[in-house]
Parts: sequence; C-alpha cells; structure tokens
Amino acid sequence: MSATKESFDDRMKSVLEYFFALSRYPRRSGKEGAAVDYLESWARGAGFAVERDKEGNLLIDCPAFMSGEASPNRPQLILQAHIDMVCIADDPAVDLDRMVVSPFVEGGTLRAAGTTLGADNGIGIALAQHFATRPRTCPIRLVFTVDEEETMAGARALDPSWLDAPYLANLDSAFSDKLTVGAAGSCDVVVEKDVRPICGRLDAQGFEIVIAGLAGGHSGDDIGKGRSNAVRTALDVLGRLSSSGASWELASFEVSGASNALAACACIRGNTESFALLEKACSGAESFVRAACVDDAGARVECRKRPAFDGCIEDGPAYVELLRCLPEGILAAAPDASCPASLSSNIGTVALSPDGFRAECLIRFDSASECEKCLAEFSAAACRFGASLEKTAQSAPWVERAESRLADAYEKAYEDVVGDVPDRIVIHSAVECGELQLRNPRIDAISISPDIIDAHSVSERVDLASMQKIIDVLERLIDSDLLDGAA
Repeated sequence: MSATKESFDDRMKSVLEYFFALSRYPRRSGKEGAAVDYLESWARGAGFAVERDKEGNLLIDCPAFMSGEASPNRPQLILQAHIDMVCIADDPAVDLDRMVVSPFVEGGTLRAAGTTLGADNGIGIALAQHFATRPRTCPIRLVFTVDEEETMAGARALDPSWLDAPYLANLDSAFSDKLTVGAAGSCDVVVEKDVRPICGRLDAQGFEIVIAGLAGGHSGDDIGKGRSNAVRTALDVLGRLSSSGASWELASFEVSGASNALAACACIRGNTESFALLEKACSGAESFVRAACVDDAGARVECRKRPAFDGCIEDGPAYVELLRCLPEGILAAAPDASCPASLSSNIGTVALSPDGFRAECLIRFDSASECEKCLAEFSAAACRFGASLEKTAQSAPWVERAESRLADAYEKAYEDVVGDVPDRIVIHSAVECGELQLRNPRIDAISISPDIIDAHSVSERVDLASMQKIIDVLERLIDSDLLDGAA
C-alpha cells in the first residue's frame, strides 16, 4: 500500500515517501554503500553542499530559507541519524547483504513484509530529509553515519569539525513521549574455538530441533520485558534431554540474527538414543518459554526425525556448557526504574559445526568499570573451555548534561504541541551521542524519535500517530525562537 494513498497530511506523506525511497536500497551494517550513494545524490539534487568521508559518512549543509529570502542569523541545529539497519528476515534464504525492505501502512502503523523494517534508523533519515527541504529560518546540518549497529565505525571516524554547532538532535530513540538525554555504551565480543569432528553413532536417531516464533527485539530496549533468547531456549532443551538420562551428540547449533538483537530462532541438529525423550524435552521447553512472557506466546520448539548424522562434534556438550557460562541477560539493575538495566549482555548469534565455533555477543553498560567486570566473566568462561575472546568494537556511554538548553527548548516545544512535558530518560541503547560527545564535548545533544516497536525483529513497526506528533514538535522547535541566543 502506497503511503500517498493514506489520509495523512503533506508533512507525513513527505516523511513516508523519503522512507519508502530509502527502503529500496540495501542497508546492512558495512554494506550500505548504495544507500549512501542515493542520499548523496538526493542532497546534491536539492542544491545542498555535501561532504562524504572515507567511511561513507555524509555531511549535508542546509541553509535557512523563508520564501526564498535569507533568514536572520540563528544558531545551527544538527539533525543526526545512522544509515545502516539490522537485517533479519523470516526466510533464511534471504541474502542479508542485499536485503531490501518492502514497507507498507496498515492499521495506523508502518510495517515491513517478512523482514526488519529498518525504521531504526531509516525514519530518522527520512525526518531529517523532510526538515531539510521545508522553509525555515533555522540553518540545519544533516550528519548521516554508517555502521552504527555493529561497530560505530562511522561515528568514531567523524571529523570533529562536522559537529561544530551548538545543538544536535539525534533521531535514534524509540519513544515519542520521552526525551532521551543519556545512553549506555556498548562492547562487541566474539568467542571462538576450534572444533574436532568425529563420526556420529550410526545406530542413534538423527534429529533437528527448530526454535521459532519468539518475539526477539532490541537487545537494549526490549531486554527488560522478560522475552526469551533462542540461545537460552536451545540450552534448556538440551539440558532437559541430559537430565532425562538420554545421551546425545551435536552435528550443528545455529542461531542467526545480530549481536544487538534478541535471538528469535535457532536450529540444532544431532543424534540421540531416545527421540521420545527429546520430544518431551522440546515440549517442556516450549511450555516454559510461552508461560514466561506473553510476548513469546507464539513460540514453537519442534523436533523432527532425520537420518543419523555421520559428521558430529567431539565433546559437543562442552560447547553447550561454554554457551551456558557466557553472561546473558540483565546483569545489573539500573537505579532509575525507567531504564531496564545498567549492565546487560546478549548472545546474538551462534555458529557451531565441525568447521568451528563462534558466538557474537554485545555488552551494554553505563560505566567502564561495569564493562570490564562483564568482560572478565567472558574471559573466565573462554579460558575455562580453551576458547579465544576478542573485543571487536566498543562505544562510549553518553553522559547526561547537567544543564541543557536544547532539552529545555524541546520540552517547551513539546508542551506547546502536546500539552504536557515528556519525561527525561537515560536509555539502555547505544545511540551515537556518546561517541559524538567525545568529538565535541561542548555540543548540547538530545535524542528523539517516534514510537518504534520491536526494533531489530521482523515485527518491527512504527506508530504513525506518534510520528505525526514528532513532526509537529520538531516543527515547533525549529520554527520558534526557543534556541536563539546560543554562543
């Protein structure tokens, strides 16, 4: 369904049309080159000055204009968003590096067909494009970054001069009625180990366990909702099977997705001497995960008979125990009840086969000391099982500013439009403001967004009424004199 067929005002249509256009380009982290080309071409076509650095980040300067005339001198506002998205698809045959999104509007929400929507952070890009091209007296700079979801490589490579402005509005939060003023840092961890293949016991029954239907979601925003991680559900099945006294061996253990997404599906293959006890273990695990959280009520844990696997993994239970020892879930509660945690860890992907073992995990933390504590737990688990540990990327926490003229101005604009004041929050997501704060400690930053529900999952969607509200509030902020007088 085309967005232009909906009964939205012209501003909403503008934002949706920009989002639909961006959705035609692959945007997996590190693979977003075609989308960068599109945005650069759009900016040049609109007559804006554009810079593109070697990482693929874009700076787009959009002078103030009102009815074609030069505007009074007003402080510049940076609108910042990231181009890449987490790519997850229902169909395992989808090439995630080339995945494009098919968005549609249904029942007041924006959704996608069978994939993540990419509203995180494509909606931020589309909002920035809309405000860049409408008449206003406030000069705007767009800063679009790459590879936020995996390494923060774009933000970490930014030239500090790109952030030479008094104010920055990051468009990568997820709650329209909140004002984000701080965020967690993040640290990517990879655990690897060599595998020795063995011949399977040919007199055993081959099996395939498929775990599907979990809600998944954002490993920061959704981790406090009680949702299960498919890795833990898989470990539960195998733990129940072992407790029943049935022997088993592994041929493979696969969990696809992303380190910053709660794993929603898994597939385990191997051999067991009792398929009946395996069925019982799967049924018990399914009942447990469904009862644990209403969001996972559609979870399925199914086992199927397969021919016995000839190629298996020597001491497969040791790799399962390694996964069990890795930190996962909320590790320390946040002092503020509005934030799910001050320290958490997510096991996002697992690949175990006769070719090797690899688990990709993400730590989110409020302080460096918390991160180091969690890394020590990872290191101890890896050492115990003879595995290697690599920290592949880390981003800085975003520390709340003691006094923020921009936050005050946004609250006033929000109150003018909505009639009340948004709550200021510090979130458990690793928005780029932490890295940007390192590059310009003086910049006054906030993070805002429409309501993005179940980000980083195939159920990802945007509430369009909340998007209309954000358009109205941003318009009020940009068109008013609330930010005037900045140094």
